[in-house]
Amino acid sequence: MERFSTRYPGVTLTVEEITQDRIEAKLGADELDVGIAFADVRAADIDSRALFDETLSLVVGDPHPRAGQQTPLTTRDLQSLPLVLLTTAFATRLHIDRYLREHAITPPIAIEVSSIGAIIEIVRSGRLATVLPDAVSREQQGLSSIPLTPALPRRTAALLRRNGAYRTAAVRAFTEVVSTWDYSAGWPT
Repeated sequence: MERFSTRYPGVTLTVEEITQDRIEAKLGADELDVGIAFADVRAADIDSRALFDETLSLVVGDPHPRAGQQTPLTTRDLQSLPLVLLTTAFATRLHIDRYLREHAITPPIAIEVSSIGAIIEIVRSGRLATVLPDAVSREQQGLSSIPLTPALPRRTAALLRRNGAYRTAAVRAFTEVVSTWDYSAGWPT
């Protein structure tokens, strides 16, 4: 977001961490100009524009016994790891739960929270694991990513907008900035 603020210093961004359902509802009610979520939009009046494909991996903090592990973790090994995850209100959690169901595993969910920032701090300082986008774990000190086998399915992050909504100059500028970001280098800051 710093890139946007530098290019457009007179424009104030308000960033909220909310569920995809809430993003779609707020867009539909004209309470939000644009959102970033996932391409599998449920509301008919919401348009999605693909930004990048995202890979999820198991993430642990430096104190975790598996920190630094390079070999993929099997679903059998995952079965016994206590996890901290987003609540089931989030699309990311539903994606993870679908993976766990497909592989018939039920690892212990020790903590559920509604903030990725809280998950990062819990994992960074303790012995719980989580599932996060690879880009998040690359950008955060004190975290390491462990591939899973089989891997979680990739998903497409997208810019969401209400069909037919007026696009302010700020929305057009924001769309241009996020559409031209090199996501292979990580999340925009």
